[in-house]
Amino acid sequence: MKTKFTLILLASVIIALASCRKEELPEPAVPQKPTSMKEMQVPVDFNWKTTRNLQVSITAKSNGLVEILDSKGNAYQKAFLTANKTFVLKFTVPTFEKSLKIKFNGKETSVDITSDNLTATLN
Repeated sequence: MKTKFTLILLASVIIALASCRKEELPEPAVPQKPTSMKEMQVPVDFNWKTTRNLQVSITAKSNGLVEILDSKGNAYQKAFLTANKTFVLKFTVPTFEKSLKIKFNGKETSVDITSDNLTATLN
């Protein structure tokens, strides 16, 4: 009797395991990577430039050294400003840069890059 019970139990377990199959789902379609420039689909208004030219006009109420920095604190330009005279700096920044820091007489000011021509008045 014990042997029959063991065989029935073993057969039940084998049938149960054999009937449990994972349903195979179709794999989602993966877009093919383009192999040439002709195959790329780029929006018409996409700008391929990786840099932009900026012109920053700075006026200060006192003489001193001004630094134009990126968001990480790396200097783009340094210049000595004369009181009440506008100084124009021209330089190139990466297009991912959205703001600049202007450091003058120990004070740091953040300026958003909203156009290619920026103006700042410092105290």
